[in-house]
Amino acid sequence: MFLMVIFLFTFLSQIDSACLPDFEAIPGESKCLFSSYGEHSGRPKAACSYKGTIPAKIENAFENSFVFSKLTDPDFSENIAYIGVEKQNGVWVYSDGSALTYTNWANGEPNSFEECAIMDRLSGKWKAENCGGAYPFFCTHGESK
Repeated sequence: MFLMVIFLFTFLSQIDSACLPDFEAIPGESKCLFSSYGEHSGRPKAACSYKGTIPAKIENAFENSFVFSKLTDPDFSENIAYIGVEKQNGVWVYSDGSALTYTNWANGEPNSFEECAIMDRLSGKWKAENCGGAYPFFCTHGESK
C-alpha cells in the first residue's frame, strides 16, 4: 500500500512537470512556455511548429502575467515578442485557429492593418504587428486548467 501511494504521488507530480526541454511549467496550469530570448523569427508559427508546439496561446490573465514576467526578464533583448494570436480571414483568433477566450489589447488595438499580435514589454498589453518582423517569440504546449 505504501509503495502504491509513493507511485501515485510520483506519477501525479510528473503530470504537471511534463515540459519539453527548454520549456518552463506555468504554475497551476498543465501548460509549458518557451521564451526565445535571443532567437528571433519573422515566422513564429513555423519556429514553434519546429519545436512541436504552437505560438503562445494565452487563455487567461494569469497566463498573460506569466508571459509578461518573461518578457520583462533582463535577458530578454527586445521590447516586444510575438504571441499566438493572429488575424485569419479578418477575425482575430489563436494561431491554431480556435476562438479567443481572453484578450489584453492596448487602447486602439487591434488595428485593421497588421495580422499578428505582439506583447509590449512596458505594459503587457497586446498590439497588432506586421507578421514579417524578426522578433522574439513565445511558444506553449499543454492545456489551461
